[in-house]
Amino acid sequence: DGATITMEQGVLKASRGMGDDLMGSFSSMPKWSTLEQNINDYTRIFHYLNGNNQISVRVFNCKIRKNKTKEIIKIWEIKFRVTKYEETCDQDGLTIENTFYIDDQRIVRKSKQYHSSTIGYLITERLDR
Repeated sequence: DGATITMEQGVLKASRGMGDDLMGSFSSMPKWSTLEQNINDYTRIFHYLNGNNQISVRVFNCKIRKNKTKEIIKIWEIKFRVTKYEETCDQDGLTIENTFYIDDQRIVRKSKQYHSSTIGYLITERLDR
């Protein structure tokens, strides 16, 4: 259908062909390898192409929390042992909640990530072994 999604280490970076084009994003989120159980504070910045062919920017204040216990998820009947990370971001009354499931090799196996107010959330799964 012509839509593309760009990720960096499993985190949504850009999209094309989905209506609200996410031209790019930046986050000061720590790397997966350095995140611990405590909540980490950082910013997430989204750059969208609006209807007037202009760039609009949304800046979110975020926190991420790593669950203490491992869990098993299935993707096409293949089981993966993962750690769940829950991210909450706020901007002027809008709260978004993203979820990431990371395996022991720091691969994001599954995620639910906010894209835009029009599209909502994207769910991704990565099957390669």
